[in-house]
Amino acid sequence: MEDYSFTDYFLKEKKSKSAFKLFAKFMYALLIFYAILLTVSFFFHKEYRYITIQGPSMQPTLNPDPIYVDGVEHQDGVYIKLNNSEEDLADIDYGDIVIVDRSEEKGEEGYTVIKRVIGFEGDKLSIVKLPVGENGEYEMRVLRIKEGTGVIECLEEDYVKSYEEWGQYTVLYDEIEYDDMFFYHIMFANQTEIYPYYIDGQRFDVHFFTIGSDKMPSEPDQIFIMGDNRINSQDSRETGTSDVDKIVGKVVRIVHNSYSLRNSLFGWLENIYDFLSIIWEEIVNLFR
Repeated sequence: MEDYSFTDYFLKEKKSKSAFKLFAKFMYALLIFYAILLTVSFFFHKEYRYITIQGPSMQPTLNPDPIYVDGVEHQDGVYIKLNNSEEDLADIDYGDIVIVDRSEEKGEEGYTVIKRVIGFEGDKLSIVKLPVGENGEYEMRVLRIKEGTGVIECLEEDYVKSYEEWGQYTVLYDEIEYDDMFFYHIMFANQTEIYPYYIDGQRFDVHFFTIGSDKMPSEPDQIFIMGDNRINSQDSRETGTSDVDKIVGKVVRIVHNSYSLRNSLFGWLENIYDFLSIIWEEIVNLFR
């Protein structure tokens, strides 16, 4: 009986030590996991930031349908890649949505706007009402000549909120209708050049504004930005072009709070998904 008791005790001790070792390994692995997570999170927040959208200027792309939780309005949000280097700035392209610092203009610390990049320094732009579609209905369009190309592009902006509403506010000049804000604040205030644009054989002599021509050569390069909600957006048509070095960052992910989990008990799952997917996209881009 004594031998049996000793053996039983030994086996129990062995199982207890094995369980402790397993638990210790688990805790060690958990600590390593958290250390990695904290490190990645630290570098993530140096490169990215989550911003909640305020105002309707980027509808319908952003904040088309805010929701209410306990009486509080929750609008759409975006993750932006912060502009920390010349490489980040060079990565910004036509059509990107960017956050621009306008603190100096507004006299308000931390004042930013979110808009879409339409053109860069040296590009020529015009905003005119043109016949479009098979029936020749007239709608507002952005015409752009990229620097060094000489080719007029008519931008098909499927993100714009209501072309019909946008086309209500125009100024007739030299037999062509221009966006009223663009005409009064950009065309009327600066020198323009005329280029012919043809639609089905019909010629339109359009006035174009050159981005950066309204600034001194010593000033930073300029960008022309506009909100997608063209009838309710204070942008470059009214405030003029913006210094490219005022770009805080560009949008890399949109979070539509109207149908996301972010404002529920499972919001943390949404945060983890966004966090990991952005990191994964960054890794993929490194190997492209």
